[in-house]
Amino acid sequence: MEATLEEIETFLSTPKTLVIVGASTNVSKAGNYVPEFLKNRGFTIIPVNPFAESILGVNTLKDLSELKESVDGIIIYRRPELVDEVITNAVDMKIPWIWLPTGVTSPNGPKITKDFMYVENRCPLALIKSWINQGKWTN
Repeated sequence: MEATLEEIETFLSTPKTLVIVGASTNVSKAGNYVPEFLKNRGFTIIPVNPFAESILGVNTLKDLSELKESVDGIIIYRRPELVDEVITNAVDMKIPWIWLPTGVTSPNGPKITKDFMYVENRCPLALIKSWINQGKWTN
């Protein structure tokens, strides 16, 4: 089910463990600077990237199927034609929160994730910064 803004705020209000599919070593890409921001706020990140040994000082998984621990959510930085497969895998793994950041969309996402919390085309970094700027959260 698509998460409301209130549900998203509650989810992001305390550090969680998040798997980041499409995490990047390139500091100018959202797949790097968003996970770094979340890590600096106390979140545990598990990067997935088949081409990197580590990202942000964390050893990477080569594929989502290598994930052996329980996580609170997944953020997917992948090309549109690859997103549905990752969403389906996340649902099969029973990852409770499935997040497509700004610019990443899936016409099938809401159907695939009907029993899971689903966020599409929203940036967690931008949301948190807006709540800080509004005085709702502390820096």
